[in-house]
Amino acid sequence: MPSTSLRVAVLTRIGRRDAVAEGLSCWPDAGFSLLELLIVLAVLSLAVGVVAPSFRGPRGSERLRPLALKLATDLKLARSTAILGRRPVSFLTDAKTHTYRVEGAGSPVKLPDTIGLAVFSPHGVASHDGAGQLVFFPDGSSTGGRLTLTNQVTSVTLNVEWLTGSITRQGGR
Repeated sequence: MPSTSLRVAVLTRIGRRDAVAEGLSCWPDAGFSLLELLIVLAVLSLAVGVVAPSFRGPRGSERLRPLALKLATDLKLARSTAILGRRPVSFLTDAKTHTYRVEGAGSPVKLPDTIGLAVFSPHGVASHDGAGQLVFFPDGSSTGGRLTLTNQVTSVTLNVEWLTGSITRQGGR
């Protein structure tokens, strides 16, 4: 194999196209080493591992978050309506029809069939037929209780404080 200086001299005299035809290379180390190829493959596999899960769609907790936010907003609407209207306002749930609604604030909201809703009230404001009720009073307080949204993967619980009527969320992270 000719030395580098001889290669350069040969390439300048015969031209690049002819040199390639004769098997001479312009670069002394043409191609990639095995180590370089392995590093590129490792970086690509890491990138695919990070990006691929985002194409699968939302996970269980990500499906419940928007529903929990809507439910918390409607609970706050019931509390605000009670304070502004100076009258008790009920937040009603129905397990049979898979709906909930704020008393006097429009039509019931239908939950997806894959989502479960359970209402727990310390004052026993729930019936045996699957209907539940939380009541907000004009002073901002409530009967208190807990609403739990569930699916096959996870659950999110909204706690309603009896003294202040404030709503806090647990789970679904």
